[in-house]
Formats: sequence, C-alpha cells, structure tokens
Amino acid sequence: MSLKTRDVLDQMHLLSQLQFESLCRSIFQSMGYVVRAAPASDRLVHLEMVRDGRLVLVRCKQLESTHSAIGELEVREFADVVAGRGADAGIFCTNGYFSTNAGDYAHEAPIELVDGAEITRLWSTNTRGVSLPAVPKPREWS
Repeated sequence: MSLKTRDVLDQMHLLSQLQFESLCRSIFQSMGYVVRAAPASDRLVHLEMVRDGRLVLVRCKQLESTHSAIGELEVREFADVVAGRGADAGIFCTNGYFSTNAGDYAHEAPIELVDGAEITRLWSTNTRGVSLPAVPKPREWS
C-alpha cells in the first residue's frame, strides 16, 4: 500500500458515517450510476443506484479503527436484503477490510465487497477534482 493510499485511508477513518456515505455516493456517480439515498429507515442499505437498467443496493459501513473487519454475518444480512428487494446486485463498502469468511460468502452471492484500499483506488481514479469531505479539527484546550 502506498503512502498516499495510507494517508487517504487514515483521513477516511476520521469521517462520520454520513460523510463516508457521501464519499461513496460521489464515487459511484462519477462512475455513471444514478444514485439516491435509501430511506432513512433502512439500516442496511444506504444508497440505491441504477445503471444500464440494473438496480444495485449499497451498504456503506464506516469503521473507526484501521484494524476492524466486516464479518460474514454482516455480508449475509446485506445479501438477504438485496435478494428480498429484488435488486440485481449489492455493493458493500467499508473503509476497513473484510474477513476471509465474508469474502468467501460474497463470492457465492451477488455481492461485491469494496474495502478501504479499493475505495481509495476508486476515489483517486474516478473523482478527479472531488476532495474528501472536510473533517473538523479537534478543538484545542484553552
């Protein structure tokens, strides 16, 4: 992993959940998807996207630690929602990484896993001129 990738990932870990969703939205819009926010009541789907007549649901999970992993159970739950809503596919995005079991399960389901390194790559190659959301600086003690 390059230093620049590490710097971007470190900055991504400072984003709020809403900022991370906004970042993912910008990336997918730049890739040609028509993107809208999922209903606020849907806790497992954050974005709904259409491209080439295909409905793709996206879950964006912002993790606070660079050492955190998404497990198989979370991928299974998301896959159930994707199937239940009749979507063509699902994309699970995180700024962290996925466990081996999660990756193995996703290969059997119509779920694409996008980890922090891949989010960084997609952002750098698809969003020319779009900066990461601003992260407020911590207040200093007076």
